Amino acid sequence: MSFITELKLKMISSRKKLVLRKYQAQDEKTFNRNSIDYDIFLQLMKAINVCNFELAKLLLTSDIVNAQDASGATPIIAACRNCPRDKENEGIVFVDFLINKGAFLDLYDNNKKTAYDFAENNGLHNIKTHIALASNYQAVQQCF
Repeated sequence: MSFITELKLKMISSRKKLVLRKYQAQDEKTFNRNSIDYDIFLQLMKAINVCNFELAKLLLTSDIVNAQDASGATPIIAACRNCPRDKENEGIVFVDFLINKGAFLDLYDNNKKTAYDFAENNGLHNIKTHIALASNYQAVQQCF
């Protein structure tokens, strides 16, 4: 394994641990159940689960772009998991929106699946390609 690959893996691993400690909402440990952030996060995930991406854009804040629900899903994972093929064009716009808001592409859910994995499994080829390109760009940015 090359030095750059090792460095990239170490950076991703340490960032993953930090994000999981900071944002994981499993069992409401991170969010106070009565807090506005928790309520907004629940509404955001509900909007994403029914592919209401316009509402999701309005609800999204930078504080919760990488938050995880009880299943370990982040907003970008939920979008790729629930987006049907006939809404892929809307989905790619929302995925791009999440990436521009700072969504981490290397996070995975409790089943060890990333947004890329869900896009691939659901036949969302344009979203999968977009995530792959953005992931490569983020990895290069981290090295410098």
